Amino acid sequence: GQPEFLLEVLDRTAAMHRAIETSAYCSSKVFSAVLERVDYVMMDLKLMDPERHRHYTGVPNEPILENLERLKKRQALPHSHPGHPRRQRLG
Repeated sequence: GQPEFLLEVLDRTAAMHRAIETSAYCSSKVFSAVLERVDYVMMDLKLMDPERHRHYTGVPNEPILENLERLKKRQALPHSHPGHPRRQRLG
């Protein structure tokens, strides 16, 4: 499926700097695995209100908001590039 394909591409490009643009509508397991492999995350958050989000997108926003919290708790960019000059704390 799509998550497996993405993780394989990220693994095959480990020597490169990697960024992802995502809605973060996926399981916490997949999102955490992606966070371990990327340098930058651009997250598209459509609506905070659960009812409006489901109305306009057709899916609940709970997994998205949970993954946003995971992203916010991420202490720094991945350890795969500890000397990268743009390494920074998120917050």
